[in-house]
Amino acid sequence: MSCWVFQIDSNFYRVDDALRSGSVHTWLVNQYRKDIHVGDKVFIYRNGDNAAILARGVVQHEPEDAPPDPDEEKFLVNPLKFSGKRCRVRVKTERFAVPLSKNTMLKDPVLSTWFLLAGMEGTNFKVSRETESALEGLLAKPRTRTGIFTVTGQGS
Repeated sequence: MSCWVFQIDSNFYRVDDALRSGSVHTWLVNQYRKDIHVGDKVFIYRNGDNAAILARGVVQHEPEDAPPDPDEEKFLVNPLKFSGKRCRVRVKTERFAVPLSKNTMLKDPVLSTWFLLAGMEGTNFKVSRETESALEGLLAKPRTRTGIFTVTGQGS
């Protein structure tokens, strides 16, 4: 199985509200259509000023051309950007109570050089085993919110 990160721009989609509303969501697949498969792991990353990994999920079906899910249209800030038949995939997600902030990830020796955290534009990115392991390691540590930052617990 592969691991992916789906980057969501909150200027176009209210990702936090969407993730709070339920556990299965439809995401655009603009890259890697033939590489994303059922059972693959997906991290949902919100970019911008409050960038963070918000959720982890599993692909539920193969990418396919489909219109937007009518139940999710209420989360579209700019509906025209998502209109019509586009390649989409359904992902069952688990939203984190405390997101994994970009600031926390930048302090990790593996993730500090991750291209996504440098502001790479795009929607879908393949995650290396090393990066996946570093993300899971940080997610396993206790986190608390302090303003827009996430603080991880000391120790392992």
